Amino acid sequence: MIKRLSLSWVVIIVLSSIATVFPAITFAELPKLSAPVQKIVDRTDALVAGGAVKRSWTWGNYFDAKTEPYKESPGGARQVFYFDKGRLEINNPATDPNNDFYATSGLLVRELITGQTQLGDSELQAREPADVVLAGDNPPLLADSPTYASLKELVSFDGSWKSNDMTGKVAGATLKKGGQVDNSLVPFSQVKYAQYDTATGHNIADVFQKFMDSNGQVVINGKAVTAPLYNPLYVFGHPISEAYWVKVTVAGKEQSVLIQAFERRLLTYTPNNPPEFQVEMGNLGRAYFQWRYSAAQPVPAADPLPEAPQDTPGLQLYNQMTKNMNSIRSLRLERRVNNQLTQVDEFVKPNKQRTTIYGTYQGQPAYELDIQIENRLYFALFANNKQVGTWQYVDYTEPLRWPNFSQLSLNDNSFDFKIGNDTKVGNEAAKSLINTGIQLDGSQQERTRIISAVTGVLLQRNTVAKLGNATSTEALSYLNYNQSIAIDAPKGAVPYTGFSVSSPLARDQFVPSSIGADDTASLYRKVSLYTRPLAAPGEIVVKFKNPQISVQSIQNDLMGGYALEDVAQSDIWTTLKLAPAAVPAALERLNSDPRVEYAEPAYYSFTDTVVTPNDANYGQQYNLKAIKVPRAWSISTGGDVTVAVLDSGVDTTHPDLAPNIAGTFDFVDGSSPKADPNGHGTVVSGIITANGNNGQFGAGVAWKSKLLVVRVMGSNGTGRNEDIAKGIRTATDNGARIINLSIGSSADSKVMRDAIQYAIDKGVIVIASSGNNGNDKPNYPAAYPGVISVAAVGKLGTPAYFSSYGSTVTLTAPGVGICSTVRLNNFGCEDGTSFSAPTIAGVVTLMLAVNPTLTRDQVKAILIATATPAPGRGVGEFDYQYGYGTVNAYAAVRAVATNQFFNLPAGIRS
Repeated sequence: MIKRLSLSWVVIIVLSSIATVFPAITFAELPKLSAPVQKIVDRTDALVAGGAVKRSWTWGNYFDAKTEPYKESPGGARQVFYFDKGRLEINNPATDPNNDFYATSGLLVRELITGQTQLGDSELQAREPADVVLAGDNPPLLADSPTYASLKELVSFDGSWKSNDMTGKVAGATLKKGGQVDNSLVPFSQVKYAQYDTATGHNIADVFQKFMDSNGQVVINGKAVTAPLYNPLYVFGHPISEAYWVKVTVAGKEQSVLIQAFERRLLTYTPNNPPEFQVEMGNLGRAYFQWRYSAAQPVPAADPLPEAPQDTPGLQLYNQMTKNMNSIRSLRLERRVNNQLTQVDEFVKPNKQRTTIYGTYQGQPAYELDIQIENRLYFALFANNKQVGTWQYVDYTEPLRWPNFSQLSLNDNSFDFKIGNDTKVGNEAAKSLINTGIQLDGSQQERTRIISAVTGVLLQRNTVAKLGNATSTEALSYLNYNQSIAIDAPKGAVPYTGFSVSSPLARDQFVPSSIGADDTASLYRKVSLYTRPLAAPGEIVVKFKNPQISVQSIQNDLMGGYALEDVAQSDIWTTLKLAPAAVPAALERLNSDPRVEYAEPAYYSFTDTVVTPNDANYGQQYNLKAIKVPRAWSISTGGDVTVAVLDSGVDTTHPDLAPNIAGTFDFVDGSSPKADPNGHGTVVSGIITANGNNGQFGAGVAWKSKLLVVRVMGSNGTGRNEDIAKGIRTATDNGARIINLSIGSSADSKVMRDAIQYAIDKGVIVIASSGNNGNDKPNYPAAYPGVISVAAVGKLGTPAYFSSYGSTVTLTAPGVGICSTVRLNNFGCEDGTSFSAPTIAGVVTLMLAVNPTLTRDQVKAILIATATPAPGRGVGEFDYQYGYGTVNAYAAVRAVATNQFFNLPAGIRS
């Protein structure tokens, strides 16, 4: 607490060596100071003016007097006197002039920082925060010298938020002109915090505490005495900020000066000054007068808020169409890419679907047949109309329910639907519904839905995608509405083991097609998950207790009897390649051997994207405003913090990304690395680090940070967990403070778990997307202990329809219509938890730029304590859909900049 001294009872000692009676300080050509005001000024400054003592001024030069409006004063006005270092006001001349508070020093610092002029006890006039330099030469010689406005986001007056008690800790934070804070001087500062003021919740630097508590020669009743120089509460008030170092010029020389804001004064500490002048009162009176009597500027806008999403005729037509589609009983859907039939889907209400996918196998015409009935999916391959292998099946925990055409709420809609011209399909009148967008690969896409004007169902969906000079088309025809379709379970099917390729069909021969929300997207996501191998066929990843075990020992001793096709060793893991059918038995042998720490299939992970292309014209990054990133930028825009994105790579030539790239690694095509053939990583990276304030594209959350690109996912959005694990260790060993993993798998992989733990043990903050399955099933790596798992909310701040949720989710962030960099120098918008995770990665980057000493647990605790809780929940209370709430970038970054620390909620997943 600040020590309080009443001016009427301080103990004084008359100096026997000084018997002179000191005259009052006089000021020419100004109204005479009233006796009580003169007494206050003379007490500390008369000796300084006369040269009897060497110390800094308390009031300084008296330079103006005004009558200023004040509601509670007689006649609604009061007399004020301006000095270099402050202002004294007489609120009511009729009161006792001998009262210590007859003349007071106003809360000028508060007014300058908030931009609100006090015209009464509770009456404020909105102006703008003072763009007047805090210390040093005025006008400043350094363009980026901080001003009172720089402190706007860093002060508190009423205890609504409080800094932690930092007594004994170094005061080393640096403040910059825009309000940005970092801790670059922590290793060099010799100043520590000496005391914590519980009233306003701020710490007081030791140099300022010593100054406020100092004794010295003062004038009382015309005589010099030794007494406390100040009544701290009267002269300074409570601290309203922490202490910050600033770069300014003093008499033309650049210096580092420590400043701290109190209610009534700004204190400065200049280490290079002579000892008696190291701590001084800032020129508060001059700064305030300059601000108050200069031309008023426009009142600053409040927090920028995202525009509320609007219903449109196009969205209404789309939702009416989906409603009509959900009333049908059966349907045949033909998909043509570049006029070639590639896929046929047949649906029967309520729980049957048959999908035929055309392609080639070993150079022969082939097709894959998938049949789902209730919760079982069967699949088999046919070449030249002959079955290859056997029918296999997997079981889902959730049964198929069809039709399930999702309507788009304002929360989930990221399309800009436009109603086009009326048309016909055959003799049937129809309406057209158009939306445009940019896909992950950078292609420009236009999609047209043809909707029956008679029945309101979807008749066609045609897509044209342009990439450079190449154009591809996709045409979907919706046929055979409500006609009889027989779908039966195949005989002789065997369970899918997960260790062999479910279908050797070469899907990369097909032109990729984007799945829209109207095409039962959740089902397609499940089909794609289970018809791609969860593990590389015939491969096992082994971690030996002794990683130096010889290949010969593995071949002859450990794996004798197995025809090993290849043995690949790395520093941590060994990959064995053998016949797919031998994998289960080989795993059993390996995991029973005492030389083996563990062995598991070479699992795959997948990018966590909702592949719904979004409106290219929707370029407003509403998500930044929704979580108060613009306000957080007033404190930090990033800095010397490295964040690693483990993904499909990045378009290293993109002008919004290239300036921030600190390094690249490729674990997919190491010998011939590719930038980003998929596009997913480019979008993710831009959300974090896209260069801001450069007049093009958009801005990343932390647009002045360093990006470490680690390519671990292939062009099809699939990656081997061993490669991902190597990428995690490489990122950790190359200085990454944060690792973003917008990937996921249902496989709980020991290889991945090991790598995650390695990063966490090294202090890395690992952030991952919760998944896009729309259920509460664990998604790895997000579900691993220590990982910050991020789910998605939509434009209204409620959970996105696709977002996975449950006990492993830590926080939520916007994930619908997230606009970012797209490969080939584009900018577009996407949906998915893949784009929620990097939002929080960007916020953490801002936090570490302010204070790089934060630990993993401190970061997580601050994120949780400052998050916007789920509806009906309190701060720190867990919710199954939202986790601990939706991230608030400004509150989190401000907490770091003002030394606020929190405890993790009880029972939180470690």
